[in-house]
Amino acid sequence: MISKECSDLEDEKRILALLVQAHNCYAELESQHPEDINEWTFHLHGLQQLLMIRRVRRIYPNEFPIYTKKEDFSMNDKSDKILYKRAIVTICGSTRFRKEIEEAAKELTLDENIVLMPNVFGHAGDTISDEQKEALDKLHLEKIKMSDFIYVVNKNNYIGKSTRKEIDYARCINIPVVFMIPTSL
Repeated sequence: MISKECSDLEDEKRILALLVQAHNCYAELESQHPEDINEWTFHLHGLQQLLMIRRVRRIYPNEFPIYTKKEDFSMNDKSDKILYKRAIVTICGSTRFRKEIEEAAKELTLDENIVLMPNVFGHAGDTISDEQKEALDKLHLEKIKMSDFIYVVNKNNYIGKSTRKEIDYARCINIPVVFMIPTSL
């Protein structure tokens, strides 16, 4: 068992070294978008975390069990142990697109993401005061801060002032942005 652990550790160190090499090569490429290096780094950190959790599982097998097959893990397990981290996604977009936001939430949820979204739709009939609108805008930025990525509902390529602010905020804190309709934004 010890020789297997040493072998795994050496392989993981080698993979980490390859990731560093890949990062250095990528950093030398000509940028095609201002967020390229941020997106690359975000996903590279995800790969590094996957490698690090392997060591944590070996050190703390009771707290972080090793499942070699998906069948070994039961979602009904009452031990509160999680096999993998689900993505947290915040849906952004004009509240006038209530139907599209709700459809996106359904799809993202069925893909087993944890979905955060607007729940008050001021532009679709929900009555709110200016103070409530301001508070909800701040709340939505907090949701973005908790997210692994944001999903922008940009029906007809429409991105309003509030949604643009949310996109800029997400990018500022290195949260990847995914658009319903591809855009050059």
